[in-house]
Amino acid sequence: MGDRGGIRTNELYLSQYLDHFIDESDKSYTVCSRQNQSQGGCFPYLQQGCLDQRLTGYCTDAMDFYGKEYRKTQRIEALYQEPLKKKYQYELSYIGLWTDWLALDQTVKATFYGMFIEHMEQAVKGPLFMERIQSAYEAVDWDSFEGKPVQMVRRSALFGGAYASPEMTEEEIDTWFPKRRMEEFPGGWRVDFLCRRRLGRYPAAGGSQNEGTAHQRLDTGSGISVPAQPVHGDTQGLKSGGAYLCKGAGGNGECHQERF
Repeated sequence: MGDRGGIRTNELYLSQYLDHFIDESDKSYTVCSRQNQSQGGCFPYLQQGCLDQRLTGYCTDAMDFYGKEYRKTQRIEALYQEPLKKKYQYELSYIGLWTDWLALDQTVKATFYGMFIEHMEQAVKGPLFMERIQSAYEAVDWDSFEGKPVQMVRRSALFGGAYASPEMTEEEIDTWFPKRRMEEFPGGWRVDFLCRRRLGRYPAAGGSQNEGTAHQRLDTGSGISVPAQPVHGDTQGLKSGGAYLCKGAGGNGECHQERF
């Protein structure tokens, strides 16, 4: 729901400006989405629903649809649980619509539709043009209608599987990050902490070891850091705990460690 160039550049940036309005009427749901970030002076609008089946659930974000473990399991959580009823306006817009459970022992028809309007001046508070949508649907002679077969979408062989970096052991964390502060343990698991800047050694051109300064970028984004004890690092990164970005020629330069 944006200009071609904008979407190809940063889809997440455009997703965070989408406003979803959920309409519940006739014991069903319709998702009305408007792009609040101007697209060349226009604010695109997309309405999605179902005409001949009752919708019992919806979601608006891929985090809810795929689940937090998808990167590890490749399992879509939404397909194995009761229908969601959640509007989550984050940075990964993804519309999911649920019908009632259907027994596939007979012919079943479910007609989903999407109506796109290039420019919607104001935010909407309900479905639009439902009579026109229904009339267009009923005008089709479905008995004689012949659809065109489409090629099944398959994942390109260029794409690999999901990757999740290995977890660090407590011993590794203590070795690489001995001085920690502001640690967070939701559910008993360490998920975040800040640590001090420290001197480091890294291989430079020619393979020799050279002294360098390692800076850690703090959560605040300020770039402010404090020197600490020397450690040994390399250009390949600290296990799964961070990455060294080294610059300079002839063995002289700085080594910047990104946030763990």
